[in-house]
Amino acid sequence: MTSRTLALGFENVFQRLLFCEVVALDNPEVSSMFEVIANNLLGALPARKGQYSDGAVGLVSTVKTSRKVEFRGEMWVGRDGTQWTEPLLTTVTDKIFTKQGIWITIIVGSDRGEGELFSAFGVNLVC
Repeated sequence: MTSRTLALGFENVFQRLLFCEVVALDNPEVSSMFEVIANNLLGALPARKGQYSDGAVGLVSTVKTSRKVEFRGEMWVGRDGTQWTEPLLTTVTDKIFTKQGIWITIIVGSDRGEGELFSAFGVNLVC
């Protein structure tokens, strides 16, 4: 699955939650979406050097406002053949009306990163 496809899938999950639809957050594809976001937004941090994110588990969503969804769970993290989980908090905010797109803030353990939806998935929008 391409990064663009994952990004569009994540946008679909976000929009469905805003419309109070039930979404299977334990789906492996959803877990992969959070993995890609974490690797792209946190991977360059000095504290994360040599680490990788390997999927989210135990995800629970809360619609905070008509434009904001919060996700909580655990992120599998690994380094040198060892894996462990760290607390995961992700906030997704629709800022389309201010021409900023959909904004993602992710916190894994004590590390924080943020970016617009497509940049969080490493998608280059230049045609």
